[in-house]
Amino acid sequence: MGGCLLSSDTASDQASNWTEDGDSGPGLTATLGDPDTSGADDWPGPFDNDPETYDLDDDGIQEVIAHSNDADVHIYDPQSGTELATLSPHYPPAWHIQRILNSPAAAVMEPGQPPTVVVTNHAGYVSAWQVNPDAGGEDEIAFDKRWENRLTNCNDSPSMDAGPVLADLDGDDTLEILVQTEEQGIYGLDTDGSTMWNHCWGAGNAEPVATDLAGEGSVEAVFASDAGLITVFDAASGNPLWTFDAAEHMDPASVTVAPTVADLDGEEPKEILFTARNATHDVEGQYDRNRMGIFAIHGDRTNGSSELVWLREPAWANPMSYTRLVVDDVDDDGSPDIFGMDWNTIGHRPGNWERLGPAHVFRLDATGDDVWMREIDTWWSNQNIVLGDFDPDPDQELLLNAPVDGNDGVWRLSTEDGRAEGFLSLHPWKMLRAPHPVDVDGDDTVELITPVRPADESLERGALLVHDLAVPLNATLPAPRQVQPIED
Repeated sequence: MGGCLLSSDTASDQASNWTEDGDSGPGLTATLGDPDTSGADDWPGPFDNDPETYDLDDDGIQEVIAHSNDADVHIYDPQSGTELATLSPHYPPAWHIQRILNSPAAAVMEPGQPPTVVVTNHAGYVSAWQVNPDAGGEDEIAFDKRWENRLTNCNDSPSMDAGPVLADLDGDDTLEILVQTEEQGIYGLDTDGSTMWNHCWGAGNAEPVATDLAGEGSVEAVFASDAGLITVFDAASGNPLWTFDAAEHMDPASVTVAPTVADLDGEEPKEILFTARNATHDVEGQYDRNRMGIFAIHGDRTNGSSELVWLREPAWANPMSYTRLVVDDVDDDGSPDIFGMDWNTIGHRPGNWERLGPAHVFRLDATGDDVWMREIDTWWSNQNIVLGDFDPDPDQELLLNAPVDGNDGVWRLSTEDGRAEGFLSLHPWKMLRAPHPVDVDGDDTVELITPVRPADESLERGALLVHDLAVPLNATLPAPRQVQPIED
């Protein structure tokens, strides 16, 4: 797993410090999961999805909520490292789990009520766990399991990789839930877990998106499928509004992560951006001839039409991506910029996860043209990137995963031209998912929470590293679990 980011700017890219003045990087303030501080008997399993943060007990501290491959959801105090609660969703007997990709979500679901943690699991169960403020203690948060349902309307034995999305779907000032199963099954669930609507089509790995595409105050639910369909529903009724079929442009066109909604041209409706897998060249030895698709589309809810705004199949790209696109106007020119990264593999069927060489991180303009692209010499590029200002200067940077001299860590890249500005070593850990920027203690500065596992793969354990950047929080997060705020 050794290597470095590739660039002609070798002097700066070979640096192993966080800043040009030789700072080795943000201080490690906690290792969440360590039995020495958690109070648990052992380490948790690896965390193979993005953590959630939420102030569950109203103490001013954002607790860290993380779903482990050991099948439990672990909740930690990010300052002391104490494990405050463990939630155990139900599984059928002998259900096989290789890894859990379902990120949890937390919010106040009903005005005046305590916060709720909503969990989807690998066996297609959705559960809601509400904080019980009358129980628990100084080092414990107590929960009541409000409900737990398996989504069997479309499949008697469903599986699920996508996390839940919480949003006010019907304008009743409570939060409802969007979920989808892996095989087929798209659902809108009410606050109590009952089914508002569902469709036995589509489905896949990507988390849904709740958004207002036309800026008219109505909420749409956007679902992306492994078959290449982007379908937009009226979120309250579940009625389909329009569909776009990426498989008309490539095969199999799988959309593996949540689409991104952005206004590219200053006019309604907003655009939906996503990447799709292209494995048209399905013979071993020709996999590297495939180029993923980067799509921008929009549609009209009044007549059911959809339109391809633009499509890129860059000559430098790998066949697919597992990184959600991030959009922001980083140079203040009035036009949005698009950031992403491809996954350096063919995937499977065709292929069996063969590695195809370096990955590529990129910036596009609003019309889809390259601003810059750079190769990344990393073993596996299946993580999100994070956009924000993570150093004392006022400019935004990209955070992403790549090693230096065999040590895994977090690279900070310039958004202007992609050059490397710093590196945070996570040795002796291997980074599993992108850092999660959050102000954990309300001091208006950012901490990074990073899911890791030991670089020594014989050690089957997980942890979350907390680093204090000591700079103001200003991050654009690739966060598909959108929550529309509720006033208490």
